[in-house]
Formats: sequence, C-alpha cells, structure tokens
Amino acid sequence: MIEKENRKCRLGREEWIEAGLLVLGERGVDAVRVEPLAKFLGVTKGSFYHHFSDRDELLVALLDGWYQQATLLVIQVVNLHSRRPEERLRRLLMFVADGPGQDTLRLVDIGIRDWARHDRRARSMLESMDRARLAFITDRLLALGCERREAENRSFLIYSYIIGETQIAIAASPAVRLERMERCLAGTVLDLPGVGAVEEVV
Repeated sequence: MIEKENRKCRLGREEWIEAGLLVLGERGVDAVRVEPLAKFLGVTKGSFYHHFSDRDELLVALLDGWYQQATLLVIQVVNLHSRRPEERLRRLLMFVADGPGQDTLRLVDIGIRDWARHDRRARSMLESMDRARLAFITDRLLALGCERREAENRSFLIYSYIIGETQIAIAASPAVRLERMERCLAGTVLDLPGVGAVEEVV
C-alpha cells in the first residue's frame, strides 16, 4: 500500500495527459476513461483524482496540452534553430516529414480532428491551432517579400501539405516524405525574391 501511494505521488499531471493523448490517438476520445488509464499507468484511480477533479478536466487538459506540444513548442523550436524565414519553413516541414515521434503525433492529430467534429471545445481549440499555424507560415512568407494575399494563398497550400502528410493513410518512407517536402518548398517558397537575403529575429 505504501508503495502504491508513493507511485501515486510520483506520477504527475503530465503523465496523465501524455497517456490520455496516446489513447486518444489510438482509439479516439471515447476511450479516454479514468479506470483504463489508471490500469495503463499502473496506478489506482486515486492518483488521477490527485491531479484532476473529473474526466472533463482531463479532456480540457488534453486539448491545452496538444496545443502546446503540437503548435507553440514546435514554433519555438523552429525559431530557435533558424534565422532565415525560408529555413524556418524548411525546418517546420522537415519536422512534419521526418521529425521525432511523428507516427504518434499523426495519430493524435487525427484523433483531435475527429473529436472536433462533434465537440465544441475541441473544435474551438482546433480552430485556434490552425489559425496559429497558418499565421506562422504566412508571416514567414511576408518576410520573404510576398504580398499579403499571395502569402495567405501560399500558406494555405503549405499547410494543406502538412495536413495531408498527417491525414493520408498510405504509408511512405522518410525518404519519400522528404522528397515531397522539397517539392512543396520549391513550389511555394524557394522562388520568392527574399530567399537567402532576409534574416528574422523572434
């Protein structure tokens, strides 16, 4: 009993969120339930209620956690490692094509979008996430000399490629995904006048 209680104290809120996202990606939001998650994590339900008041609070945390992981953190990492706008876009697309944990990330993204079809909160978060991602891409294209309307159109094409890599079920090797990424860049970014001449500071 003491050992279980110690495990309960050690298991943090983030572990529950990560487990919830994994189940969401593999089996959908209806499968995200307290008792099965507790069994999956090897703890009692008391551990769950140490961090969350109920399942609904966990679902809200999943949405917030996914927005942080799949959007804000990705943008932060891309900005940290690149200064030129075209290199930031290339790094973003490389992460989508062959980044760490992409198989799991794709499943969760599909699960989130399916959830959003019938849940207002999930739909609201998804809309915010899509807007933030599109805005990031659009701002990089503006920095490369695009007019606003053209930047928004190209941003939509790039983001459609990103969603396509997530949603299309046909498996592809990393080499094939990287080739598609390069073609996407060639058709939407590398022909712009500011490529190679502009640096950004964020």
